[in-house]
Amino acid sequence: SVPSAVLNSTVNIKISPTSFSKIIASKRLKLRLTQQELGKLVGVRGEVISNLETGRKIDPDPDLINNLAKVLDCQIPQELALVYSE
Repeated sequence: SVPSAVLNSTVNIKISPTSFSKIIASKRLKLRLTQQELGKLVGVRGEVISNLETGRKIDPDPDLINNLAKVLDCQIPQELALVYSE
């Protein structure tokens, strides 16, 4: 179980690359956004979104995670931070 203090923070959060990739891709597609459009909304190139969705980028910056959460309407870290590691 994830400690409640961690649920309200992005500090010390490790993301499961496969699950993270699937969540980002499915939420993006649900909103009918291209990778380039999502990238623009969160302040990165579409290539970064592609890398996140394919698992090539597995350690995204906490600010990027927060921006993705806002745009994709996810709860941070409950929905994106799937694996906690101290």
